[in-house]
Amino acid sequence: MRDMSYTVALDNDDRIASGSVKVIDYEKFVGAQATGSIEVLDYEALVAQEAEGDIVITDYTGLVGKTVTIGTNVLEEGSGKDFEAATDNATTAESLKDAIHALSGITATRSTATITVKATAGTAGNAIVVQSN
Repeated sequence: MRDMSYTVALDNDDRIASGSVKVIDYEKFVGAQATGSIEVLDYEALVAQEAEGDIVITDYTGLVGKTVTIGTNVLEEGSGKDFEAATDNATTAESLKDAIHALSGITATRSTATITVKATAGTAGNAIVVQSN
């Protein structure tokens, strides 16, 4: 018989919910499904956080003909499409910022070639997945 303790934490920046599980008889749990609970004492403080991140354009030519995905939204680069990679990094960042800002539940601001993206606070806004092809 092994006596084991585990600590679990749900971390949302500086808002943390935590708890612990102590396994007294490890052999009884081999092959069994583990269950447990975490008590959140201040739910509003935990979910009222906005996901935020920066996109920095360092070589706008690398975005020509590409797509940028924000959550489930695919933004296409090109004339007459969602955004244009043209002229320089700052101009491209402005175009991409406008396309991102038009998405529901997301805001975007720009300073030179850096775009700051924020999701609306709440359970659906605690993460933003950003990728390009």
